[in-house]
Amino acid sequence: MSFTGPKGTVHERKGILQLDGMPPSEALAGSGEVESTLVQRRDSFSAPPEQQDGMAAPSSFPSFQQSPARRPLMTRKRSGNLLAPSESSAAMPTSPVAYTELSGSMAGPAALFRIKGRRVRLSMTKGTLCWQYETAQCLGLASGPGPLRCVPLDDVLAVHHVEPTSQMPSPSSALTCCLAATCPSVMHRVVVHTIKRRSSKQCLWSLTALVLQTASAEGAAEWAASIGRAVDEAMDRPRSLLVFQNPHGGARRAAHVWKNVAAPIMHLAGIAYTVVTTTRKDHCRSFLEEHSGEELGRFDGVVAVGGDGLFQEVLNAVLTLRAAGGDKAAAAGRLRLGHIPAGSTDAVAYSLNGTRSQATAALHIALGDRAHMDVMRVDTGAGERRFCCCVAAYGYMGDLMAQSERMRCLGPSRYNLAGALTLFRNNSYRARVRYLPSTVQSYTARRVCGAHCEWCRAAGPHLRGYSHGEPHPDVFAAAAVQSPEAEPDGAWREVEGEFNAIMAVVMPCRSDRSDSGLAPFAHMADGIIHLILVRKCSALQYLRFLASIPRNGVIPEDFDYVEGIDASAVSIEPIGRESCWSVDGELLANNQVRGKVYRGLVEVFARGIET
Repeated sequence: MSFTGPKGTVHERKGILQLDGMPPSEALAGSGEVESTLVQRRDSFSAPPEQQDGMAAPSSFPSFQQSPARRPLMTRKRSGNLLAPSESSAAMPTSPVAYTELSGSMAGPAALFRIKGRRVRLSMTKGTLCWQYETAQCLGLASGPGPLRCVPLDDVLAVHHVEPTSQMPSPSSALTCCLAATCPSVMHRVVVHTIKRRSSKQCLWSLTALVLQTASAEGAAEWAASIGRAVDEAMDRPRSLLVFQNPHGGARRAAHVWKNVAAPIMHLAGIAYTVVTTTRKDHCRSFLEEHSGEELGRFDGVVAVGGDGLFQEVLNAVLTLRAAGGDKAAAAGRLRLGHIPAGSTDAVAYSLNGTRSQATAALHIALGDRAHMDVMRVDTGAGERRFCCCVAAYGYMGDLMAQSERMRCLGPSRYNLAGALTLFRNNSYRARVRYLPSTVQSYTARRVCGAHCEWCRAAGPHLRGYSHGEPHPDVFAAAAVQSPEAEPDGAWREVEGEFNAIMAVVMPCRSDRSDSGLAPFAHMADGIIHLILVRKCSALQYLRFLASIPRNGVIPEDFDYVEGIDASAVSIEPIGRESCWSVDGELLANNQVRGKVYRGLVEVFARGIET
């Protein structure tokens, strides 16, 4: 099946839509630099007059350079309360639909459709869209009904009713045998855009489509509208996003990743977005501080397109707003955070989704996935305050980051060279480590955090009172972590010695070099600082320790010079010669630090790693 659009001819082969003469991403990305884009929302049929011929930036952000007017990539048709695609949006790259086979019969009202010419009975129950092939007769041979196949509505990105056009040939011309004689000459299509999981790695997603055909225009419109309404009710999908992209992070591909990978998915989902290209340090914070709570309240989330450094900057900017109080704090408390990886390591995106795939991260955001994430507040002896979601490290990792900062001209490869130099020097540092043992119920069964983790979901009730703009009593206090001397006797424990490395790990910190992460049994919202102490050892012993991380993560029991401690707060004081602290890749000026973890302090666009 094919039809001609403004950019070429769109072909449909085996459920895959493809546009002749250009890459699939260009079919949706259009031309020109995109600084701010508004896409039709689900609750309206037409754009305001000033936006019908092009896409403009919101009037509340006059500092943006608006993009040239261009034809919107998605249009509304009066075919139910849903999005209908233009010719260019039909060219979104897809692959055969993924589904789950179930035993049993269909429940709820059903309707007859066709998939690739074969009749199917379609039904929708609460939370799922199901279909089953009917018995067919061909050349005297009967094919029995197929298994019941279902797609969760949580996995449905968008639904479109595509009306037949004069350029679309008769469906029967593409069919052979007995099916051709039974197909109507004019077919309406209901295109259900959903996700496909790679069989070898379930957490790696791609975009796919289920194409349902029927001769009834009324039936197609009604079913498309019903599916669209059910999808909207099933998930809290974002309607507007604020996107920060760092053009200098990692391999400097952030703009390319957003334009060619993420933006087409947002267009397809009907999500409005505003893109800000960072030009200086703390640009995210200054941008948010310049706008009112009412303006910020128009966004449902903030997305970082770059490396872990940009996500950490976004995190600190949002939490700083929450600390300020007032209407800005309320608006910032409702924002979910997202990370589309385009950096050197991308530990945040990998820990959230189990992969560095930019398409997977964008799909999690567009689907409106929601999960809680721990945050550690770090205070220095000089009064500096930062928020950390990955790891705060002293010793080897601090020396490595300091060395790599002097080698930025080498790009991502600088980390390998800096690591080798740091290992060769094999420095150790004396320090006094004090910690407050965690009171969180132990999970010594060593369960790896995954999708819909019960341990992390338990953070939901725990967050009432400060996850939506109402701060926890001491999250933003002048001194969240009291001096150990001010705490009751016996509450704090102390370890003093000489260490090659001290790491306070908040999340698993996975990466493509270490699928298990630094702390393989850490959870996204367990309220625990996983304190790792590597005592003074030889370079060979430390190399053995480093070599074990890609295979299993840090398992303290495997080494007699490594200690693992579950804590809720830490206080670390250097003694004598000092290293430097690296907090999520950012170096601190003062090395006397205190840290405290807050369980599930922020919400992120994620559902956990699927296995």
